[in-house]
Amino acid sequence: GNENAERRRGGLRELIQRRAELSRARRGASWFFVQHRNGGDVAVIAVQVGCPVGGIEVAVDRIGRLGFECLGEAGVPGRQYLRRRSGLSANVHVVERQGRLWVDNLLFRDCLITHPDVMARYAAAKREAARRASALLAYSDLKAQLVAEIMRAARGAAAPGRASQGRSRGGDSAFG
Repeated sequence: GNENAERRRGGLRELIQRRAELSRARRGASWFFVQHRNGGDVAVIAVQVGCPVGGIEVAVDRIGRLGFECLGEAGVPGRQYLRRRSGLSANVHVVERQGRLWVDNLLFRDCLITHPDVMARYAAAKREAARRASALLAYSDLKAQLVAEIMRAARGAAAPGRASQGRSRGGDSAFG
């Protein structure tokens, strides 16, 4: 009812505010937003920030000043993972722009967007991992086999050069 609509409007206002804050913090980095959905409401936003070589530490510092906790690589070499759990929860993945992780994440996102059946499997795996895991690395480990399977399929389906150009579309998808 009205309470749910007001909560969604408040979440949207906060999402817009966070996007503006991250835009100011990223200076020179590329990024894309993804929204995890839970019953139609935005539960968590995820952002991938792609930095020029040598710019990751600067981006992590600036994003950290916005109240994000840095958890380091958190099991993914070459990525810095930051999160905030106050207000609208948000995850930020800072990687080298045009690097392997940047390209892989774009491929992964595009695969989920274009294959609803794969997105449904991934969403179910995330829910199960969240239910069973007691820590971030355990959560990632529980999803690892499916993520690897999706990545193999996404890489195989990608046209040569498409993702390596680092294009990023806006939009909603399940990610991370």
